[in-house]
Amino acid sequence: MRMAPCSMKAVMAEMEANNIRRVTSADELTGWTFTQDAHCHDLLLFPGELLSTLEQHRLVEQCHLVLQVDLFTKQVLKVI
Repeated sequence: MRMAPCSMKAVMAEMEANNIRRVTSADELTGWTFTQDAHCHDLLLFPGELLSTLEQHRLVEQCHLVLQVDLFTKQVLKVI
Protein backbone atom coordinates (compact mmCIF):
# COMPACT_ATOMS: atom_id res chain seq x y z
CA MET A 1 0.00 0.00 0.00
CA ARG A 2 1.39 3.43 -0.95
CA MET A 3 0.68 6.38 1.28
CA ALA A 4 1.22 10.05 0.65
CA PRO A 5 4.09 11.52 2.66
CA CYS A 6 3.17 13.49 5.73
CA SER A 7 5.40 16.25 7.12
CA MET A 8 5.85 17.15 10.77
CA LYS A 9 4.56 20.64 9.99
CA ALA A 10 1.37 19.15 8.52
CA VAL A 11 0.89 16.86 11.52
CA MET A 12 1.27 19.73 13.98
CA ALA A 13 -1.17 21.85 11.96
CA GLU A 14 -3.65 18.96 11.99
CA MET A 15 -3.34 18.61 15.77
CA GLU A 16 -3.91 22.33 16.25
CA ALA A 17 -6.90 22.22 13.87
CA ASN A 18 -8.33 19.53 16.18
CA ASN A 19 -8.02 21.87 19.20
CA ILE A 20 -4.92 20.12 20.56
CA ARG A 21 -2.75 23.01 21.69
CA ARG A 22 1.02 23.05 21.22
CA VAL A 23 3.06 23.75 24.36
CA THR A 24 6.78 24.42 24.68
CA SER A 25 7.86 21.57 26.97
CA ALA A 26 6.87 18.14 28.26
CA ASP A 27 6.37 19.68 31.72
CA GLU A 28 3.32 21.53 30.34
CA LEU A 29 1.57 18.43 28.96
CA THR A 30 -1.91 18.23 30.40
CA GLY A 31 -5.32 17.95 28.80
CA TRP A 32 -5.48 18.59 25.05
CA THR A 33 -1.83 19.51 24.46
CA PHE A 34 1.26 18.27 22.65
CA THR A 35 4.89 19.26 22.28
CA GLN A 36 7.74 18.47 19.95
CA ASP A 37 10.60 16.54 21.55
CA ALA A 38 13.60 18.77 22.19
CA HIS A 39 16.13 16.15 21.04
CA CYS A 40 14.29 14.08 18.44
CA HIS A 41 12.47 16.50 16.16
CA ASP A 42 10.33 13.86 14.43
CA LEU A 43 8.75 12.90 17.75
CA LEU A 44 5.71 14.53 19.34
CA LEU A 45 4.66 13.99 22.94
CA PHE A 46 1.07 13.92 24.17
CA PRO A 47 -0.37 13.40 27.66
CA GLY A 48 -1.58 9.83 28.26
CA GLU A 49 -5.16 10.97 28.65
CA LEU A 50 -5.28 11.61 24.87
CA LEU A 51 -4.43 8.01 23.95
CA SER A 52 -7.98 6.88 23.13
CA THR A 53 -8.58 10.06 21.10
CA LEU A 54 -5.34 9.65 19.18
CA GLU A 55 -5.98 5.95 18.49
CA GLN A 56 -9.07 6.99 16.50
CA HIS A 57 -7.42 9.93 14.71
CA ARG A 58 -7.39 9.68 10.92
CA LEU A 59 -3.60 10.12 10.73
CA VAL A 60 -3.16 7.04 12.92
CA GLU A 61 -5.78 5.09 10.98
CA GLN A 62 -4.01 6.00 7.72
CA CYS A 63 -0.65 4.89 9.19
CA HIS A 64 0.91 8.35 8.97
CA LEU A 65 1.41 8.29 12.75
CA VAL A 66 2.64 5.52 15.01
CA LEU A 67 1.66 5.68 18.66
CA GLN A 68 3.90 4.45 21.46
CA VAL A 69 3.12 4.71 25.14
CA ASP A 70 5.83 5.34 27.72
CA LEU A 71 4.73 3.11 30.59
CA PHE A 72 6.80 5.05 33.12
CA THR A 73 5.48 8.56 32.38
CA LYS A 74 2.17 7.46 30.80
CA GLN A 75 2.86 9.88 27.95
CA VAL A 76 1.91 9.04 24.39
CA LEU A 77 4.84 9.24 22.02
CA LYS A 78 4.00 9.83 18.40
CA VAL A 79 6.48 9.01 15.68
CA ILE A 80 6.09 9.94 12.03
